[in-house]
Amino acid sequence: MLKALTRFRPKSLAGRLVVLASLWSLVVFACGGVALSWIFARSVSAAFDDRLDVLMDGLVGVVDVTPEGDLMVGVPPGEPRFREPFSGWYWQVEAPEQVEHSRSLWDTELPRAALEMARVIGPLGQRLRMLSRPVMIDGRIYRFRVAGDTASLTRETARFSVTVAIALAMLGAALVAGVLVQVAFGLRPLARLQAGLQKVRAGDDERLDGTFPTELEPVVAELNSLLAYNQDVIERARAHGGNLAHALKTPLSILSNEAERGDDHRLADAARRQLPRVERLITHHLARARMAGAAGSTAARVPVSPIVDELVRTLAKIYGARGVVLRRQQQIDAVFRGEREDFLEMLGNLLDNACKWATRDVEIGVEPTEGGFVVHVDDDGPGLPESERTSVIERGRRLDESVPGSGLGLAIVADHARLYRGSLVLGEGPLGGLRATLRLPGVLALPAVQPTRRVMPGRQPG
Repeated sequence: MLKALTRFRPKSLAGRLVVLASLWSLVVFACGGVALSWIFARSVSAAFDDRLDVLMDGLVGVVDVTPEGDLMVGVPPGEPRFREPFSGWYWQVEAPEQVEHSRSLWDTELPRAALEMARVIGPLGQRLRMLSRPVMIDGRIYRFRVAGDTASLTRETARFSVTVAIALAMLGAALVAGVLVQVAFGLRPLARLQAGLQKVRAGDDERLDGTFPTELEPVVAELNSLLAYNQDVIERARAHGGNLAHALKTPLSILSNEAERGDDHRLADAARRQLPRVERLITHHLARARMAGAAGSTAARVPVSPIVDELVRTLAKIYGARGVVLRRQQQIDAVFRGEREDFLEMLGNLLDNACKWATRDVEIGVEPTEGGFVVHVDDDGPGLPESERTSVIERGRRLDESVPGSGLGLAIVADHARLYRGSLVLGEGPLGGLRATLRLPGVLALPAVQPTRRVMPGRQPG
């Protein structure tokens, strides 16, 4: 039966519930009906045996023996059918030389069974249940027998079984109807969930609202989170398109003005200067648009420590000529949940910005947080006033044109961090300059405490 249930898999969830409930009810009711019939049959059989025992006592009470040893049997009380020929109820008393029996036996006798309680065949093929008992009277043993037709037992048991079957069938039908109502009522929240999703798809709602059962609340929460994420991706893609259009205005205007002047030499010179910038802007914003659709859904895992080592070695070579010293604080066995290139770009921009503005010292540290980790990048440069720390990462705004760069570094880090449900915060650092705090999702192990390592200008860390 289990194999049949395994092969039978209705596509409808309501159908599955109804079919399983019906099959289970059928099994339970069938077993219950068989058990009730068996209990009733045992009870009726025990009552029949008790009646035979009562009739036996009555028969013993009306039997007497003459001085010559002859049997004298009166009328046994309690059963008038003893006097009806072949009625199915019989008694018999056996002596060594004499047999007395009820009028119902007519000219026949009961079988001689050795067991106290036995099933025998009586006159006319009747199925009898017979009680036999030896009784001593005046020093002599007499055998008393009382028998009754079991047809009444069979009829009563069959009648009871039919009644139970009808009752259980009606109860089963009512139960199936109740299951149908229960399934229809219980699955109604799924219909409301479907209707809510249809409204979201049609643009009538932005999220799923309303009260749902406890079992569906996690599903609704995940769907709302997915809808919010998709909306966020769309908004960021629009923002990237606007940023690209805004960034291209200046170089395209320069090229357009030079073209209108008709000076081929100046136009070529402007093209050489502006076209790399246009290409860089297009590549940058296309990469950000690509990451907007990939961040948050990637299954990539990136160890943090090797990337820190790689960037520290590279920047030590680049900025060694200026005497910049990079310090790496204790190492944390953190794993970034995202793409390696994205984390490399975020951390690389922070370290590059710190090295550009640092007088001599740059420090990087990683600390654990709930659900991820933070990266602190400190420098001993001039820092930033509190009023300018937010505006410096908006669309790559530059506060000092004397320092080389496009002004997009911190904006890239902030955008990437937001896409990974993280953040970038600028503040005052312990070295007197700027502290950039990058918060990202990740997996953490126990920190491996190591001494602070210094990377001197022009030297690679060992």
